Amino acid sequence: MFSSYSFIMSRNILFSFILLTIFVLPGFSKAASNWDSMEANDFLYATYDSLTQSSSTEVSVLNAVYAYKNEEDTKPSFIGTFINGLVIDSISTPIVKYDATSTFEFGKGTKSNGFEMKVRSDGTYVYVLFHLTESKKLKNKWIKMTPEEYTQLGKKTNLEPLFDALKPEQLISVKDRSKESLDIMLKSNLLTVYPFTIDDNFTMNNATRYNFEYNEDNIRSYVTDMLKFQTKNYPNKDTSTYKLLNKIIRKDEAVEYIADGSYLSIWIDKTTQRPVRITNSFWFSETTGKKVKPVQILTDTVIDKYQSTKTVTTPTSTISFADAAKIMKLKLDKPKK
Repeated sequence: MFSSYSFIMSRNILFSFILLTIFVLPGFSKAASNWDSMEANDFLYATYDSLTQSSSTEVSVLNAVYAYKNEEDTKPSFIGTFINGLVIDSISTPIVKYDATSTFEFGKGTKSNGFEMKVRSDGTYVYVLFHLTESKKLKNKWIKMTPEEYTQLGKKTNLEPLFDALKPEQLISVKDRSKESLDIMLKSNLLTVYPFTIDDNFTMNNATRYNFEYNEDNIRSYVTDMLKFQTKNYPNKDTSTYKLLNKIIRKDEAVEYIADGSYLSIWIDKTTQRPVRITNSFWFSETTGKKVKPVQILTDTVIDKYQSTKTVTTPTSTISFADAAKIMKLKLDKPKK
């Protein structure tokens, strides 16, 4: 059931600029102090501006898809990734530096299966340590590889969602996509201020929560523009989820369903006046005959600390990508000439 949703998990079409923003260059303006008086677009841009001020950030990110059989289903099937770690911006390195743990889980209701790995980037190479591996030769061994080898390892092990959650990329490339994604959202006027309380399980101490709802009149244009954006920036990835959304929103009742159930919340720390949590809950439904099958795409980002003093430590004992592939008996792609 999740074949059409797996890619959206790590590159969220509906709020990708927040995930990307964590990796962009530090900005230069002060934290906003007039959040209460801002309209939605100004609020989003101020959030973006505040996030880009930190050159080293400790962050936790959940990105998941929940699929329900019907509107009465209380035990949805799910697939998702959770990232917890440190990200360091550096214009002097080929790829972004980070030190994080990435977890991939899937299941139904309270039953789940999953994989976990530690990932580090020193700005040039990527290092992966698999947890709970059955192989004695790989246990407690860091695999050293290039960004290209890292991508190939994700494909060959069928763990692309896990690997894509911490994809090593060039800083300037991420920065450009982040800004372009935000511009699409602002241009479409996708969100409006929602001045009411939202009943969910998300909370944040010493922070004020601001809620936004999806503008029903602008959902179609936004999804269409984001489909073009994703196709352009990720040409080799499966875009079936975006095509599905683009097809679904042709019906007025489908757009109304999205607007009624979806929301974005941003928590602003009362002391620092900076964003400390961003939650985007996007709902749509697949309709088969008279059956409505709800789907929730959830992204929840917690900024644990701005301007972290932690550093990325390069593993001293490693094995090569080629040796690891032999141990795992993977058939690698032939080098391009």
